[in-house]
Amino acid sequence: MLLQKYLQTIEKINPNKIYVENVRGFFKVPTFVAKLMCEMAVVDKVFIKKIALICSNEDCNRVIASYNSANEIPEIITCSICELEDKENYIYETRNLDKIEFYQLNTLKNEQ
Repeated sequence: MLLQKYLQTIEKINPNKIYVENVRGFFKVPTFVAKLMCEMAVVDKVFIKKIALICSNEDCNRVIASYNSANEIPEIITCSICELEDKENYIYETRNLDKIEFYQLNTLKNEQ
């Protein structure tokens, strides 16, 4: 099946961080189609949808943590990288942080 071929390729890239933009470029489709494909993969339990919090420190901009749902996100979070680098700000209110959705290949699909 063609989908299996694509999944094998995605798995070789990084099955834990699949972004809509990667899917868009891979399949050469518009962003809304790539998003729809990812959401359909979630419904079919092929992908797991995740939410990542991005550090707002201009020198960092790294992913602080990722969660399975918005309900899991705490109100306050610490960027350990900024803390280790002795930045002035390293504790953030999560409502003020940028969030990005990404997907993971569901390796437990066959067990569900």
